[in-house]
Amino acid sequence: MKVLLLAQSIEGGGAQEVCRAWARALGGAHEVRILVLDSSPAMAEARRALAGIPVGCAADAGVGSHRGRVAYVRRTVADWRPDVVLSLETYPNLVALLATRGLGTRTVISEHNVPSILLRVEGLAKRAQLVLAKRLYRHAESVICVSHAVATDIRCNFGVSADKVAVLPNGVLGGALDSDAVAEPVPLPGRITVLVPARLVPQKRPAHCVAIAETLALRGVRTTLVWVGDGTEQLRSGMVEIVREKWRDDWHTLADEETVVLLGSAYEGFGNVLVEAANRRIPVVAGSTALGCADAIVPGVTGFLAATDTPESYADAVQEARMLTGGSTLDSWLRQFSAATTARRLESVLGLSTVSAPRASPAVRTGAGHG
Repeated sequence: MKVLLLAQSIEGGGAQEVCRAWARALGGAHEVRILVLDSSPAMAEARRALAGIPVGCAADAGVGSHRGRVAYVRRTVADWRPDVVLSLETYPNLVALLATRGLGTRTVISEHNVPSILLRVEGLAKRAQLVLAKRLYRHAESVICVSHAVATDIRCNFGVSADKVAVLPNGVLGGALDSDAVAEPVPLPGRITVLVPARLVPQKRPAHCVAIAETLALRGVRTTLVWVGDGTEQLRSGMVEIVREKWRDDWHTLADEETVVLLGSAYEGFGNVLVEAANRRIPVVAGSTALGCADAIVPGVTGFLAATDTPESYADAVQEARMLTGGSTLDSWLRQFSAATTARRLESVLGLSTVSAPRASPAVRTGAGHG
């Protein structure tokens, strides 16, 4: 796959460090180029540090106006024809969205601050960028946010739908933990019980939870979905066993060593059951796009957050959570910020690969029994 990264520059700040890290992370398996808009005295050294990844520069080509930058990027995309254009920060995001219009290139943008707050206080030019971003961001294929605070801003103030938002923490630990990080696909367990302790109401998205369980079944995992909660919504599947239970305060007693607690809500302010499950050492999964759940999960320790709102992303998180052991420590959390983990998840967000390839559909049970 061919990936073009677009940035203001490749040195001088946190987002620039992320650009270099993403380029190195993708460079091992994909053809990667970087295009920057500005030049600087440190550009040559930064290029050398990228070990052969080509870096083009609009400023070096004599391009400096807004219109000229859009045209320059458009020519580059038309000539090289990347599969994905991945931009970093507001101004390059706007250039990317304008430059790729009508070219059929997948455009993924990323935000590394809280734009509706930051840009409002940084002068007239930045406020103009904010106005334009609120018009254009919803047209990106995906918006990568480096934290849930950024994702909240993007969803609430830029009109970007949940299915286009991905939360991907920065892979800032490029050294010490890389040898420990899980770079290979997460192994498939033989069986998973997905336990949902929640009201059976639209906010909790029963159909979405069923789709997550079915995705696991398609990968070859014998999957049972156990829903503990009252409500009138229906649960149906021809692929996985579904068990209905009325609400009970001791729902955690239904869990065994093969259980992952799932909260598949479209939005949550917190998610009490995630903490209650963690207290019982039951691994948990929720979605990053539910926003509030981020305060109720310690990724890599108590469970995982699905980076995007797709059943596949949730299934990846459930699969990872199922393989957690009771010995999860601070290092398990730190691995969420390693270069290897970031590379794997970035590929998934960009649609370049998945955590594990689908396997043949298994023979799974249907019915109302639990066990």
